[in-house]
Amino acid sequence: MIDGCEKMAKDNSNNIDDLTERAKVLAEATGRDESDVLADLLDDGILNNSHLNPEKDLVTQLKEAAALITTVQEINTDISNNKVLNGGDNATSVKVETTLEGDIVDRAIASAQKKAENLKTLIATIIPIFLLITGGSMEAFGVINIFSDDETTPAQECNYGIDWVDWTWVSDELNVFGELWTDCDTNDSDSLDNMVVMANAFDTGVPSQEWVLGNIDSFNWYQDSNFHIELGNAPDRELDIWVDLFIQDEFDNGGIPIAQMQITGVEKPVEIVWGCMDSEATNFNPDANEDDGSCEYPVEEPCEVEIANHYRGHVADDEEQDAILVAFKVRPTNCDDEDLKIDMHLYQNGYAANYTHSVIIGGEGESQIEYIFDGVAVGNSWIPKITASLDGEILEQVNFWGIDVEQEEDETIYGCMDSEAENYDEEASEDDGSCEYDEPETCEEGFNHLETTLYVYDVNSIEVGIEVENTVAGCETDIEVSISLYREGLFYESLTYDHLPLYTIDYSVQELYIADDLFSELDDGDWDALVKIRDANTLEEYYTQIHTNVVSILA
Repeated sequence: MIDGCEKMAKDNSNNIDDLTERAKVLAEATGRDESDVLADLLDDGILNNSHLNPEKDLVTQLKEAAALITTVQEINTDISNNKVLNGGDNATSVKVETTLEGDIVDRAIASAQKKAENLKTLIATIIPIFLLITGGSMEAFGVINIFSDDETTPAQECNYGIDWVDWTWVSDELNVFGELWTDCDTNDSDSLDNMVVMANAFDTGVPSQEWVLGNIDSFNWYQDSNFHIELGNAPDRELDIWVDLFIQDEFDNGGIPIAQMQITGVEKPVEIVWGCMDSEATNFNPDANEDDGSCEYPVEEPCEVEIANHYRGHVADDEEQDAILVAFKVRPTNCDDEDLKIDMHLYQNGYAANYTHSVIIGGEGESQIEYIFDGVAVGNSWIPKITASLDGEILEQVNFWGIDVEQEEDETIYGCMDSEAENYDEEASEDDGSCEYDEPETCEEGFNHLETTLYVYDVNSIEVGIEVENTVAGCETDIEVSISLYREGLFYESLTYDHLPLYTIDYSVQELYIADDLFSELDDGDWDALVKIRDANTLEEYYTQIHTNVVSILA
């Protein structure tokens, strides 16, 4: 029985600690003073301000508490004289010492008196409270055994508590379960009190009365020592759970719990969804939270290169004909963001490449490449070889047809290279001084008419332009001009040789522009002219049938 009392004292001590902790939480949530909340809870276990309306004044409660101590001392005397209880010469002492400090102790004593159904219950209830006050043990009161085996001794008081608690959270349903303990024989369930287990869930860190999820479970010892409470649909956030144990009768009368446990950090378990968690994979599962190693990735197509449109040949304007042009197109596939190396070699069979050239191109699209190997040695079948590679790996290699470079022969062609000479040779590459010229014997023979043109100006006026030349150096030829006008093919009027001035033509090409009143204020129609030219000195006509172009006049 000593062990049972010590255990009950320990439970009551824990209850006070738990009530103090709850008082802190409730004081923060409600804004009340912490000591005020604790006093309210100690009164009847409910936050209802019942401590503000005591049934008796403080003096009366103190007197009753003093009477309670006297009663305990009298019991001590009776137990000390009980030889059966003490076993012969042994003595049992019940010693109660307290200073009754504070209103909390007074109310605890008063609550114990009201709840005690008999002396045995009163002693079993009040001793743990004194233990809590003094911080001592049962020996501090001198209690060794307060009950004897005599038939007149009150029945054994059973102690109860919570052995352990745990929780489950399936879908949105929160459940609390655990096991109770008692120091009495559970086979004799009729002697055991019916119990009530209450569970309440609060938000972690900021508990308040705005959200509480709770439920109770009635417990009978004839079943087993386990309990299960369904709290139901709980929010998906971190919670704390308080589990309180009541004796059924005291719970019905608004009593306080005899034991309590707290579960912290309760969170809804994360449902494991296995799958590929790499967003780059083809089978990426956005709902997965555990990678199962099943990721699959698209097979990357290899970079490939085609060398097309091959060309090799001599450069046309190369005099030595020892320059070889190589041209081709590079067509990459799946080579984006890659740098391709293109090597061009010019070699002869059986020999290493004599001429090389390399370029780097991007692999994004088609590239046209041209290169001239100049100064290639004389030889037969020079073969261009083109190699495309990526990071040293050859992707494509092509050989063109061979091309010869022949010994250059002296193909100099000698002859007259003056195009004005009678014997001009257009194929000659070097002038040999053989040019011959057909010089006129007289200045008159060097005179030539080149072109005559009719122009329209000032809306209805005409001007005649005559281009002539003298091809004999140092000669001057005096000429006269005659112009006849025609309208719509019919003769209109003429300017005779005497009407126009004399023109001197030297060793050059000259243009003569002739305008006269005769050529102005003309009527609408198509106009043309007939021009004649003669030597002003000999009056010999050089040209008599020079017909001009036709012009139109629109008034």
